[in-house]
Amino acid sequence: METIAKHKTKLLSTYKQSQDSARIVASAKYLARLALTADDVLIEKHLKKILTEVLWMLSEANGKYDTRYRSSEVVRLAKEEPTSKVKIQHEHVFPRKGVIEKILSQRQALLTDPNLLEEILDETVGCVVTEEQHKSLSKTEDGWNRYKGIEVLDMSINPPLVMQWHWPISNPASAADQSKSSDTKLLQFEFWQRLSEFATSNKASIKPRPSTRGQYYCIIPIGRSDCHISLTILIKENQIGCQIYIPKSKQLFNDFYSNKEAIEIALKIEGLSWQDLSPKSACRIQALYKFDFENQQHEEAFIWLLQTACTFKAVFSKS
Repeated sequence: METIAKHKTKLLSTYKQSQDSARIVASAKYLARLALTADDVLIEKHLKKILTEVLWMLSEANGKYDTRYRSSEVVRLAKEEPTSKVKIQHEHVFPRKGVIEKILSQRQALLTDPNLLEEILDETVGCVVTEEQHKSLSKTEDGWNRYKGIEVLDMSINPPLVMQWHWPISNPASAADQSKSSDTKLLQFEFWQRLSEFATSNKASIKPRPSTRGQYYCIIPIGRSDCHISLTILIKENQIGCQIYIPKSKQLFNDFYSNKEAIEIALKIEGLSWQDLSPKSACRIQALYKFDFENQQHEEAFIWLLQTACTFKAVFSKS
């Protein structure tokens, strides 16, 4: 039985990356890629079991109970009641079942573009909570939204910092570094979070899943392995965008370009930008929309992004 008393020292320790953590993470990610490439040999039951183990390896790379994130109740008990028999649990912020389903549903796209798999696996975050807190986590929300009502501490900083739900999750940094670099990432993270909530509440057919980190793009699969939709927000430029991103096929870009007129008529978007991006192997087909992040209602941007993404998906998934 895992209790406060048994792990009190680890629960009170400042989080530090272990010397072996980078190797553990790299090894786990390699195992995931290897398993996905063996889908002609592995039955789905075994593949799911391997991916489950991979997610445990990642979330426990620095230890099971001295994770970066711990509930303040766990830390309080370890400090004030060190002999407490209260049960604790290493919890996956993004539940394993959902992550595995996401990986399997995008298997071909992930094999074509390893960066997509990397992004999903990088969202594997562990948080230590009490057993009662674990039972109270939301069953309808995802990620940190499941923890509403539970105070969580970032133990990479001394003294620990209370997590704010709009903060992006990133590699440990000092408080000074966070305040210096987080402004734009904060805006990006909040924007994608609200877009996801807007899409859900309006029952949109496109359902963006925001990353746990602030970034300028949000990837949406379209059911094919050679390209995907990427929504973008360029805050300094006051622009939002929707693009078909083709990571490694000039031939596919050329095939699309040979039907340029028909595609542009179907999309009904003026000023579509066709970018070969040579000498890089990637290409993109991009639509941009002027948007003043400070003075315009974000709902306007959400509507444009979702409608444009739906149109892109309808046109390019069949082209």
